[in-house]
Amino acid sequence: MANGDFVINGSVLKKYVGTGGDVVIPDGITEIGSYAFDGCKNVTSVVIPYGVTVIGTSAFGYCFELNSVTIPGSVVEIEDEAFLGCKKLISVVIPVSVKNIGRGTFEGCRELKSVTLPVKLKNIGLRAFDGFTGAFIREDVTNTSARGFSAPRTSTPPISNPSKTATTTSSYTSKPVAPAPKPVSNTPASKPGSNVTIKASSDFEIEGTVLKKYKGSSSHVDIPYGVTSIGAEAFNMNTQIKSVTIPDTVTSIGDYAFSSCVFLSEITIPNSVTSIGDNAFSRTYISALTIPNGVTSIGNHAFWACHRLNSVAFPDSILRIGTGAFSECDNLKNVVLPSSAEDVGGGAFDKSCNISIRGAVPIVASSEFVILGNGMLSKYTGSSANVVIPNGITRIGPSAFSGSKTLKSVTIPNSVKIIDKNAFLLCYALTSVVIGDGVTDIGELAFSNCENLSSVKFGNSVTNIGKEAFGSCDSLTSIVLPDSVRVIGEEAFGNFNLKSVDLGNGVEIIKRDAFSSSWELQSIKIPDSVKEIGVRAFWGCKKLSSVTIGNGIKKIESSAFAYCPNLNNVTIPNSVKEINEYAFAFYWKSKGLCPCCGGSYKGLFSKTCSKCGKPIGHDF
Repeated sequence: MANGDFVINGSVLKKYVGTGGDVVIPDGITEIGSYAFDGCKNVTSVVIPYGVTVIGTSAFGYCFELNSVTIPGSVVEIEDEAFLGCKKLISVVIPVSVKNIGRGTFEGCRELKSVTLPVKLKNIGLRAFDGFTGAFIREDVTNTSARGFSAPRTSTPPISNPSKTATTTSSYTSKPVAPAPKPVSNTPASKPGSNVTIKASSDFEIEGTVLKKYKGSSSHVDIPYGVTSIGAEAFNMNTQIKSVTIPDTVTSIGDYAFSSCVFLSEITIPNSVTSIGDNAFSRTYISALTIPNGVTSIGNHAFWACHRLNSVAFPDSILRIGTGAFSECDNLKNVVLPSSAEDVGGGAFDKSCNISIRGAVPIVASSEFVILGNGMLSKYTGSSANVVIPNGITRIGPSAFSGSKTLKSVTIPNSVKIIDKNAFLLCYALTSVVIGDGVTDIGELAFSNCENLSSVKFGNSVTNIGKEAFGSCDSLTSIVLPDSVRVIGEEAFGNFNLKSVDLGNGVEIIKRDAFSSSWELQSIKIPDSVKEIGVRAFWGCKKLSSVTIGNGIKKIESSAFAYCPNLNNVTIPNSVKEINEYAFAFYWKSKGLCPCCGGSYKGLFSKTCSKCGKPIGHDF
């Protein structure tokens, strides 16, 4: 059923086909279907009517001009990536009816300044607000994915109204709220394998030897002797504590253990501790820190946004410092890392922080590169427009160049084997990349959102291109892959302006959405080496008119070439044993065949497909 600018099936809005501007969705709609407005570049505002209960997956994804959306009090579910990449969206008010916000829902909405969240919100998915730098207004959100609110790939803002408490879980996926923990026993808990007895106290919820939750109201806290682990979120968002004494029986400090204890200024970590979890002390008031000898691992964002922190002493025992561990510690200007710290995550320290390596022999004497003893370029601290990475580097670390505002071109030497996750993420000025012949793996999101990247020269050893590696690089119009490439990851090249693609002769797997929404792509030749084409691999390639599939293909997944309205020439070899539903929906429909399976119709009046049984004219 068509209604002006909308394709509507029953009460589900399946597709918006209008020209954009200010959109008012008609009354009577109960669900905005998946991808309904996806990629509608000219839509500037949307009013959703009361009665809508579900906003589907990527319903408004990549609506680049969308700056305003009105969500009514009837909506219960906002699904994954519903507003992904809406770059100009300024503020969002989530009504009290909403119970669940999916994965990546507002990811990449970099102009978003204000988000109001309701009291009864139950779940917030992984990366739901990744890249958000504004302010949350929220109350008592009962279950958030550990990365829904905290330290994303860029940063996570302070929470408005800190007097309101919120509970977060360490789960990385949206799940129902876990059952309440068992009541604290009035009998002392004994440390396994010893005769140490933990003194009972109503201020502490202890299971075995794990401190699960602090329930007191003191400004100074003495954690009971005998506790071996401070559990996840044990003190999270406590706004009363100012100092904590940790006994030397403790060996681990869990994720978010003291996160957002905004007045916590004094803490001594004993030598017994070996690991500090993700976000363990993020957003605290600590000014000086000595990491005890014995600690081997500091988690992701462990001390993120400790704005008063100006001094950190690292022991020789440190092996790993997680991603963003000391990012946004803007008063931390100098650190000396031990040579043992060979695994330092991307963005571990602010760009203004001067890093030196104790006992390491540098590969190259340059203040612009932080290079670890294992040959990994951990961080680029320079401001040059044109960068030639020194020969001898073996790996470009996670987020090493991420967010650089000055980088325009980069040449990667043959010595580099791996380009890690997020390595050049959000380098908006980057236009040209030359990848050396030694590189075998390009990681997830490695060059994602480099909006001006127009030229990429691949080396002849690349075998794997990771998920979203070149996603949203909308100035990239042409790609030539070497014969060495075996796997093209999920959403690897989902770029609106991509016009030509040479897949080479070695690719074996093209994963889900690898080239989806490449609107300008007109033809594609799949080489004989390819064995499988993933779900929606070429979905939404609006100008694609010709597809030639090689003789090695055995399986074409569902919707692989769906929503390709100009597709009129398809060559499918005999090697194909399985074609899933809607793989060539528009093409089959244009030939008078069933869009679901390509079967012919039978019957005199109520025609149905001879293969799948669906009626003629059914919606897809």
